[in-house]
Amino acid sequence: MKKISVKDRLPRDKQYVLVHLTLNNWGDSDDPEGDRYYTVVKFVKGLSEEDRKKLPHDDPNKYLFKGADVFGNNQVPYYWREFGPGSYFGQEVDFWFELPKSDEQGLVFTGCFEGKEIYATSEVKDVIDHLQGEIKYLRGRS
Repeated sequence: MKKISVKDRLPRDKQYVLVHLTLNNWGDSDDPEGDRYYTVVKFVKGLSEEDRKKLPHDDPNKYLFKGADVFGNNQVPYYWREFGPGSYFGQEVDFWFELPKSDEQGLVFTGCFEGKEIYATSEVKDVIDHLQGEIKYLRGRS
């Protein structure tokens, strides 16, 4: 995954991404790698003050402020929405990563277990195939 600075580029509106938080309020003090502050969020675009001024007077968005808009403590025209009720102001993220699509993760179908499809990396599938071959061989010997 490639690290992308919010200064260089922002995600598409409503795109889910992995972000690094600039605030250290959600770290894990037991993390052997040090405190890392990452979470998966949805990028939500809002309105800047300039965009709001350009809206016609009869547009309801001219007077309706949403969480992603520049208003109050949010200093930029976007925010980061977590699953559930949580969110982060736009300026609380310094860089982000695109989440891989399932076909980009290098996952392959390895079989079914209890009615669910199981996917794993090709290396894990090779091990599973090898073990299944060993089991068949051992069953044939008994």
